[in-house]
Amino acid sequence: DEQQAKELGMKTLNAVGETAFEKPSFRKSIRSQRCLLGVSGFFEWRDVAGKKYPYYVQVKDEELFSLGCIWETWLNKATGELMSTFSIITTPANPLMEKIHNLKKRMPLIIGREDERKWVAPGLDPDAIKKLIQPFDENKMTAYTVSNKINSPRNERNTPEAIERTEYTELAE
Repeated sequence: DEQQAKELGMKTLNAVGETAFEKPSFRKSIRSQRCLLGVSGFFEWRDVAGKKYPYYVQVKDEELFSLGCIWETWLNKATGELMSTFSIITTPANPLMEKIHNLKKRMPLIIGREDERKWVAPGLDPDAIKKLIQPFDENKMTAYTVSNKINSPRNERNTPEAIERTEYTELAE
């Protein structure tokens, strides 16, 4: 039903790359239903003394880059509607992301331009897929803090201001 779908969606927003081949929710998709999500950046939060500080993370010199994802379709039995969903693959954090995502120490799978076609290639061998599920090179990434207004869903977060740099004196190193 709708409530179960919402709960499952919250649990499957991300798929841990190291276990995707074993997890019932992901094992079919990781083998044959891989896709790319084009983004200009993503948000991640750093915990400092129990307070969350948002960062905007990008790939240097890339206006858009790709996150490795998997997709699935399922039938909503209540409405008869065919639903399309996706999950973002995650990897262990590289040193930059480890500093930012300092509790779980994970990051989304960033697929370099040179590997995009390979990631979505049908019939790709599981070992080749696993080789692509690696942390992205931190030297090719950049990140900066943004306003904590994006922490609340009550605030308008889909605005250009959401990615404006904000300095926090308590984070000065």
